[in-house]
Amino acid sequence: MNEYNYVITADSGCDLPADFLAKRGVFPIHMRYVVGSDAYTDDMNDVSARLFYNRLETGAKGAPVRLSADDFYAFWEPYAQAGQAVLHISIGSAVSGCWENGCAAARRLQQAYPDWQIICLDSTLVSAGYGLLVITASELKENGRTISECAAALEALKHSVVGLFAAAAPERLCGEKNAPAGLNTLLQVRSILDLDYNGRLKVREMVRGDKALRQRMTKLTCELSAAPSAQTLIIAHADCIGAAIEYGNLLTAAAGFRDVYYTNVGPVIGIHAGRGLVAAFFMGLEREQPAAEPALRQAGRRAIRRRSIAGSTAG
Repeated sequence: MNEYNYVITADSGCDLPADFLAKRGVFPIHMRYVVGSDAYTDDMNDVSARLFYNRLETGAKGAPVRLSADDFYAFWEPYAQAGQAVLHISIGSAVSGCWENGCAAARRLQQAYPDWQIICLDSTLVSAGYGLLVITASELKENGRTISECAAALEALKHSVVGLFAAAAPERLCGEKNAPAGLNTLLQVRSILDLDYNGRLKVREMVRGDKALRQRMTKLTCELSAAPSAQTLIIAHADCIGAAIEYGNLLTAAAGFRDVYYTNVGPVIGIHAGRGLVAAFFMGLEREQPAAEPALRQAGRRAIRRRSIAGSTAG
C-alpha cells in the first residue's frame, strides 16, 4: 500500500474548530455529551461551545459520551473501502476509552478489508494539547512524511507537549469527590494542574489568589517551554475569552512565543471544569516517566507503543 496516500483523523476532544481542521486536511469524528436527559453533539465551533456552557448553567448534571467501536467503524469504513490509509490520533487513554474503542473498530475493519492500513495513536493528551499533536501531524504530512514516519515522529514528540491548567476548582477536574471545594473557594485557593506521563490530570501546585496564579503560570511556562520563539502558544478557555487573552498576552510576552492561538475547551474537559478554566499548551520539556513502575507494566506499555506505530490496529 502507498504510505503517502493517507488521511489524518482525530476526535473532537482535540478542542480545535472544525473549519480550522478542515483547512489542514484533518477529519474529526464528533463526540457527544448529555446534560440532564438531553443529548447533544459537539459541533466544534464557537456557537456550539457557548451553548454547551449555557446548558451547564442550568444545574443539570452533564457527562461526555464515549465514542463506541461502532461509531469508529462507521466513520472509517469509507476510507477502508477506498483503500486510503488512516492515521488516527486519539484523545489520551488515561481520560477516555475512545482509544481502546477505536482500536477494536480498527481490528474489525482490517478483518473485512485485509489490505487496509490504519494506525491508532494514543496521544496521552487532552484538549488543545492533544490538538497541538494533531496540528503537528498535519504539518508532517504536508512536508511529505509517510504514514509510518509521521506516526513515529508523533510517538517521539507526544510527551514533550506541555499543558498547564489554571483552575479554581481542581477537585472537579481530578475527580476528587470529597475535596473541600467550598473552603478552597472561600480562601481563594487557585491551582495549576498538568498531565503526568500517561496523560492523567494532576494538581501540580496550589496558590492563593488570581495574581499569584498568573505569576506561577508565567514562571512555569518560561521554565518548561522549549524554543518558544519558533512556536505558537495555544490558549484554551472555558467560555472566558477575556481571561484567555490576558494569559495569552502575559505568557507570550514573558516566554517569547512567536504568536498565540485561542480556542475553546470542549465538553470532555469542560463538563468537569465548568466556566472559567484557562489552559496553556506548548512544546517543552518531556513529561517525567513514573519513577518505580513494575517491570511487567513497563513491558506492557512498551508493547503498546510499538503496536501504535506498527501500521496495524493496536495503536
